[in-house]
Amino acid sequence: MVSIKFVNIYLRKGFESDSSFVRINFYKNLNNQPGDRIIFQNIIQKKKIETGWLKIDLTHDYIYLEEDFFVGVEFMPNFEKSQDVYIGAILTKGKGFSRRSSQGKWNKLQGASTINVEIEY
Repeated sequence: MVSIKFVNIYLRKGFESDSSFVRINFYKNLNNQPGDRIIFQNIIQKKKIETGWLKIDLTHDYIYLEEDFFVGVEFMPNFEKSQDVYIGAILTKGKGFSRRSSQGKWNKLQGASTINVEIEY
């Protein structure tokens, strides 16, 4: 069993936003693609958005997982002002998936977003 401590996302230059609410979800690894959600608590934090590493602190959420998982990152829309956020990517390796809505179909990406998860055993 591992304890999830932080989710880190690398943000590229070129976006137009100063802050955003960021939602983190964890999904079952179902045949090497995201399956059902495995953590049902709402993990939402307002974060300053700037180029570089964005660190989401989950130490107070007490998330423990015993299985392989996918992590989902959602920048929640601000309906008063449009928002574009660009996540860095590794195009030559990794497994990445995206979808347009929370109930939409997962689509495989070439490569993977630059996201990592810090855990503790």
